[in-house]
Amino acid sequence: MRLKFRQLGEVGCGNELIFPSDPENLAALKLNTPADEQVLEFTPTKAGEFQFYCGHRMFRGLFTVKG
Repeated sequence: MRLKFRQLGEVGCGNELIFPSDPENLAALKLNTPADEQVLEFTPTKAGEFQFYCGHRMFRGLFTVKG
């Protein structure tokens, strides 16, 4: 699975996102400018809901993998 993220405007700590889907190998990405775009590659091993958030947990998101 490939998820594409881009910055929609300066939102402070929300420009850095953490993906704790694998507690032993956290994935993170940082979007410094509106021109930044990053792809997160993720291979789910099970169906379920996966959250992501900024370092202060003020900005949060959720994506669902269906089996």
